[in-house]
Amino acid sequence: MLHTAVADTWALSIGLADAATDGVAGILLQLAALLDPNGIPHWLFTTAAVTGYCTIRTGNMAQPVTDDDTHDALRALHRLSLTTTTTTTADPADTDAGTVRVHALLQRVVRENTPPSTNTTWP
Repeated sequence: MLHTAVADTWALSIGLADAATDGVAGILLQLAALLDPNGIPHWLFTTAAVTGYCTIRTGNMAQPVTDDDTHDALRALHRLSLTTTTTTTADPADTDAGTVRVHALLQRVVRENTPPSTNTTWP
């Protein structure tokens, strides 16, 4: 029952986040679902590998995903309580400092709801 509630809530929330970020938020959440629930370095989501992967997955090669797009997507995920973030600096302009966390139960739901064809294209 809990698993179903989490899956339903996730589906609504990720729909909103994806609508606001042209699908980038969902892609980042799928990546985060494979990583450590105790904290993923924030800078990882701005690497060329991740932004390039997001560009491929969104299918918009004419307008590549940038690190600003991934920052916006992470903020959308945070606003919808799909992730939590911690900062290691007092400077709010330093958006690459800190970690992104995704609850282990949410990670499981995301992994179970990620199409198998997507799993073969991870970076």
